[in-house]
Order: sequence, then structure tokens, then C-alpha cells
Amino acid sequence: MESADIKPDDDFIAVMGVTGAGKSTFVSQCTGSPPLNVGHGLESFTQRTTLHSFQHRGRTVHLIDTPGFNDTFRSDDDVFSEVAYTLVKAHQLGIRLGGIVYLQSMTDVRVQGSAVRSLRILEGLCGPDAYPSIVLAATHCESCSSIERDKKLTELRSKPAFWHDLCEGGSMVAEFRNTRPSALTIVDMLLDRGQRHILSFQRQMSRGMRLQDTYAGKQLQSAWSVAFDNLRQEMSELKGELQTALQQHRDAGAQRVKDDMQNLQTSLEAQQTKLNALNATAETLSKQWDKKLEDEHALISRRLGQIESDIVTLRETAGEDHESSSKPPSYEEVVKMLQSAREERDEIMSLKQCQLSERSLKVSKQSNLAAWVGVMAGVGSFGLALAPLMCSVM
Repeated sequence: MESADIKPDDDFIAVMGVTGAGKSTFVSQCTGSPPLNVGHGLESFTQRTTLHSFQHRGRTVHLIDTPGFNDTFRSDDDVFSEVAYTLVKAHQLGIRLGGIVYLQSMTDVRVQGSAVRSLRILEGLCGPDAYPSIVLAATHCESCSSIERDKKLTELRSKPAFWHDLCEGGSMVAEFRNTRPSALTIVDMLLDRGQRHILSFQRQMSRGMRLQDTYAGKQLQSAWSVAFDNLRQEMSELKGELQTALQQHRDAGAQRVKDDMQNLQTSLEAQQTKLNALNATAETLSKQWDKKLEDEHALISRRLGQIESDIVTLRETAGEDHESSSKPPSYEEVVKMLQSAREERDEIMSLKQCQLSERSLKVSKQSNLAAWVGVMAGVGSFGLALAPLMCSVM
């Protein structure tokens, strides 16, 4: 599929929520395209921020699908760093969000700490001025009775730890029922508001603030600092235990404590790395992620080139007369391998079309907004490249 031009008057909506809340399903229902499903060692790339575009009510809507916190395969600091980068780049490119869809699963018996922290980060990213352009969407509603669902929604709305402050600030509540009509109803709620926002986080970063000094960053710094202090306290206690064991000549006990200290030191270093990451400014964040996405895009391109080469070889194999003593693959085996290679190629092409890569944005020639001049001129290491290769349903 060809990537469509992005125009300043298009509608941009961010999709957020913890891992498993249903972001990919929501995006799929909106666009009418199946969720990304890429294997062959490239699964990690589907966890990146992706852009999905579709036509609705005569308008082009772009859904920015962000990675979720509490992911099994990614640390929260890496997720926050990528979300921050996406918002920073969007601001640099003059993209204004029309709203945010925040998905919350009704299957959670109770809202976990990661979900509460995700809500605080959402509040910090947006700021009160943007609260009215947030839709808090309940997902997996079909998995519980109407009574249970209503009870859970009431709890979410009423408790300060959950949705209370957002709802008081004007955020809307909806139910996503895993259908296209319910997904588009949520999109309509934001389109009808007709707002375009520079988020509080974007303003703070544009003023040169570090991640740790932003409202959103403080939420993570607070939690991680507590965890770091707890680990240091535990290390201090282990040092005392080691000294006692050595004084009492308990070699086995001393070795066990040393092993515990080594494991704890690894945890301390990992926690320190998280805290250090919050020192990033918009400039350092952009350099880091521009390079990372460039490398990933190059890896995907190399894999795609290898597949194309494999397809050519398989086609030639299918047409050859094998007279050698070695047993050649049967025609059916070649066809099967060719089909598998083509499927992998199509999967990777779908991934490329949805990735935010290092390519420059295509901006409509009709645009005369100053915010976009730098993009067309190729300012920055990659033309200030947020650069979507979009999954378009036109």
C-alpha cells in the first residue's frame, strides 16, 4: 500500500493504555484492517509506536498506537521514552493531537499499580486543559455482566486514584465493545469536539526541560526512586549479614549472602539506568530514538531484501529440471516455500507501512504553515523525522 500524504488539517488521535487493554483491537476495528502479526524474529518491532490511517466522515484520521506499560518484553522506562519521543517529534512537526483514547480493561479484578501509574502519566502528559479531549474507554465489557460492568465503571469514575480527576476535568467515558460501530463512536466523540492540542508535556519539553522535571516524568521518577532506595537498604542489610557470617566463619552462609548481593547489585544498576534515562532532554531523546529507528528500519529492509532474493531463487528452482543425484525438492514443496516467503514479505511490508521510521514526512504542497517548512527543507538529522509509513485504508 502506498503511504498517504499527511496534511496539517488531518485528525490525529493517540491510543493509549496498559498492555492487554485492547489497543490493537480498537485500531483494527477503526481501520478495518487486521492487527499487525509479524513473526520471523521481528515481533519486537510490532511493539513500537505505529500510525494507522483511515477515511471517516470525509476526513483522514490517523491513529497513533502507542506501546503500553507493564509489557512482558519491554521495560516501563523504554516505553515511556518512546512515548515521549513520539510526542516530542509530533510537536516539532506541527502535529496537533485532536484527542486521546485511553483503554481500560474491565477484566482486571482490581486496577493494578502499573495501571494507576499509567493514568497518572496520562494526566501528566496531557495537562488539565486537554482533559476534555480524552475518552476513557472500557474494553472487554462482554466478559462481565452488566451489573459487574456498571459497578466497575462507577468505581473507576468515583475514586481519585482512578478516573475521578479526569472525569471532573471533562474527560468522556465510553464502552468499546469490540465492534467497528463502537470504535467509530469513540472517534466521533473526539472529532465532534474539534480540538487541536499542544499537550502540557510537549510544552514542557519544548522549553528545554528534562523528562524527570515534567509532570509525567515525575510520576516515574518518584516510583523508581523509592524502588532504588529500597534496594539500597536491602544491600546495606546484606552487607551486615555478610560481615556477621565472616566473623562466625560460616563460609556457606557467607557465599549465599555474596550471591544475593551480586543479584541485588544487578537490580540496583538496572534501577539506576532507569533513573538516568529521565535526564534526557528533547534533543538527546530525539538523537537516541532517531538512531534506534534508523537501525531498526535498516534491519527490516535487509530482511525484506533477503526474502525477495529467496523468492527469485524459489521461482528458478520450480522451473528447473533436476538431473543431479541429490534429491530435489518436489514442486509442491517449492510452492509451499514460495508461499511462505511471500507471506513473510507481506507481513514485513505491513509492518513497514505502519512504522514511524526515519523517512521524511510527505507534506501536502498546499500547506503553507511555517511549522512544516523545516520538514520539507529536511531540517535535523532525519528531517525532523517522525515519518510515518502509514497503514492506510482509503
